[in-house]
Amino acid sequence: MTEADASQVLENCVNLGELRRKPGMHLSEVDGLLQQIERERRTAKRDPPEDARKTLEYCKKFKHLQNTVTAKSAKQELMRLIPVDGRYVKRCRDFEATQLLNLMPGTADEARKLIPTLDGNRYLDDLVKELGQLKEYDPFIE
Repeated sequence: MTEADASQVLENCVNLGELRRKPGMHLSEVDGLLQQIERERRTAKRDPPEDARKTLEYCKKFKHLQNTVTAKSAKQELMRLIPVDGRYVKRCRDFEATQLLNLMPGTADEARKLIPTLDGNRYLDDLVKELGQLKEYDPFIE
């Protein structure tokens, strides 16, 4: 097992170790999942663990996408395939889409500074523009 260290960028990839093949979850997704777990545990008359409650509080405080419909489709839209030279490519990687949704940068320059692997991404301006549209669509985004 390789050690994960997200502070390191190697060959334009964040060092996530074995987690690099796992899909990331932005805070809105984690919030929805934890709410479901909390409901199930309460139905079974079992309290959710303290760490789950604290994580749920964190998600509620910091998530940007409040609208459930928006939250479910936002990451897929950022990662959608587009035709380039007769083949289809993703505009960004899963990790990058997750972080864009968690951080909601206002400019491409801010996104590059917060997510170094986006440096050189030719679709970054479009991605940030779409984040801006999400902010307009979801009035709860600050």
